[in-house]
Amino acid sequence: MTLKDYLGIIDNGLKQLFDRKAVDPAKARRPLIRGIDRTLAQFAAGSPGTPTGWYRIRNGVVALTVKVGSDTFTINGAATNHLPADRFAEFLAACALRSTRARSTPSWPTTATAMLR
Repeated sequence: MTLKDYLGIIDNGLKQLFDRKAVDPAKARRPLIRGIDRTLAQFAAGSPGTPTGWYRIRNGVVALTVKVGSDTFTINGAATNHLPADRFAEFLAACALRSTRARSTPSWPTTATAMLR
């Protein structure tokens, strides 16, 4: 093949991909894992939650909104999810376990729903 035949593989649209800053998956997960640990500790201590925290408890129901930095994780298609208070610690433990296991995988889920799979 001649050099002219190889010119077809040039794709200058790849510049954006080339210029993108690499993401360290373990570093990206760290705030989520810290938030899960903090929320578990607050819940275990009997805190009903705070308006600026991840959860609030009322009438035996937890309203959970997972916030990491300025982003809100969408879980099950919603920004805020409701679950029975007596299953909340179990749910958080499952999230922590899944996000810890995810440390060994190269990709980071785009939503918490993907994280829980």
